Amino acid sequence: MSRDVDQSDTPILQDEEELVTFFKASEKSPEYFRVGAETERVLFAKDTLAPIPYEGGIRPLLEGMTQKGWSMEPLGLHKDGMSVSLEPGGQLELAGRPVTHSDDTRAEVDTFNREILDVCEPLGIGVSSLGMRPFSRVSDACWMPRERYRGMRTYLDAQGQCGHHMMVMTATIQANYDFESEADMVRKMRVGMGASPIVAALFANSPYGPDGWTGYRSRRCAIWFHVDPERCGLLPMVYEEDFGFRKYLDYILDIPMFFLQRGAVFHDVERLTFRKFLHEGFNGEKATLADFETHLSTIFPEVRLKRFIEVRSADGGPAEMAAALAALWKGLFYDPTSLAAADALLKDFSMPQRLQMQQCAAQDALKGHGKGFHMGELAKELVKLGSEGLKRLSVGVGDESHHLAPLEDIANSGETLADKLLAKFGAGPLDEKARRSIMQETSIDAAS
Repeated sequence: MSRDVDQSDTPILQDEEELVTFFKASEKSPEYFRVGAETERVLFAKDTLAPIPYEGGIRPLLEGMTQKGWSMEPLGLHKDGMSVSLEPGGQLELAGRPVTHSDDTRAEVDTFNREILDVCEPLGIGVSSLGMRPFSRVSDACWMPRERYRGMRTYLDAQGQCGHHMMVMTATIQANYDFESEADMVRKMRVGMGASPIVAALFANSPYGPDGWTGYRSRRCAIWFHVDPERCGLLPMVYEEDFGFRKYLDYILDIPMFFLQRGAVFHDVERLTFRKFLHEGFNGEKATLADFETHLSTIFPEVRLKRFIEVRSADGGPAEMAAALAALWKGLFYDPTSLAAADALLKDFSMPQRLQMQQCAAQDALKGHGKGFHMGELAKELVKLGSEGLKRLSVGVGDESHHLAPLEDIANSGETLADKLLAKFGAGPLDEKARRSIMQETSIDAAS
């Protein structure tokens, strides 16, 4: 999840049009396009498989990372344009630099994995590549001491059934992409939203819960169905003819705020929408640009528009999958031919079909199918388009399509990481030996 937005010297907002301008000002010429990858990891105690508390566990880990050249900040780290933040349940998120080539993404992840393993080993901490903590419950969670998370925890407790599961149990791979114009943003949002269930299926890597197989290949994906329908999921509006910055802004403005941050204090605003806050204020406080950016970071659709486009549908995975995700979306988004072809592939599905695809991705992954679609066939076509796009983009700078090899194998075989785990360890119930074997199998020292 996002770090706290700097509140210093932020302008007070006067009207909604300033926020349309906020999005428009983020447009970039293609020569300045970059990719920013974010990878999350679940930490666990090697002796008990339990979550890791902040004091006596994660804090010493962060302190140890200073020996690797990282600088500590409150509940996080930074170095050379990269940052590490703590998710609510102590998951580690590495936010990489904006880079031009997928080799750089892979190198960042590999280097960080080596560093974190060196520090974790003497602390008895394991680092999992799974998309969800498998063998503990929300009641076992070690909540991180961050005020932002206390506000989210309170708010989501009154919404869907799984808000706390999402906060403390899940791990994902995400990536961020630029857009050239409003029309370019619209097309990328449509392709991103349409492809998100297929990507979720390709990356399915969270089949297990405390009692064994949950019935899902991506339990993480299924969790998101029950978090908060106001601010999560697929957005039908992106397929409407008049979709653009203004329509997305209207969606954002009418979602209730989690909280209002002033300094280190997060105030309960009793489901105040940002539109009402902008026009009427709250307890004498006026809306600022930092407030808007904070609010944007608390909206969780499958594809999210901020100063860039963020794709959010993949389970966590090993380093090669992090590089594969960054490369796949680059090939689809940044090559005009592949972007147009992906749009043509996905544009005619109805919203009920898209929602069914989400359910298929969570439960059956690439084996899922419904009226007019088969997830495995769509995945093959999507990976092919991504590879072709990368090859066109790589002329003169080095081919990046080799990063899609893991996805080509998954798409061609129909066997995801989750399927491979189920084939090897079964549905359960799982005994202690099997649980430990699964955690060893999916630890980054084995997976990377």
